[in-house]
Amino acid sequence: MKIAFSKDEHNHLDSLRGLAAVSVLIVHLGQIYWKNQFINSFRNITDLGKHGVVLFFVLSGYLLATGLNRLENPM
Repeated sequence: MKIAFSKDEHNHLDSLRGLAAVSVLIVHLGQIYWKNQFINSFRNITDLGKHGVVLFFVLSGYLLATGLNRLENPM
């Protein structure tokens, strides 16, 4: 079976999904290792982890649905 989904087509979205995952990782590592006031205030201001989780799951859902749709309906 040939997959019609080209990986190059959504590289920018995969990269953005990776950055979202890294942002969540940074927040979690910051909570464990860097108990610095600057890190905590930066985390509270940006809510980087919350937005990273949402962005990761939205992009994952879109990319999976797009890939499955093209697999079932090749052009």
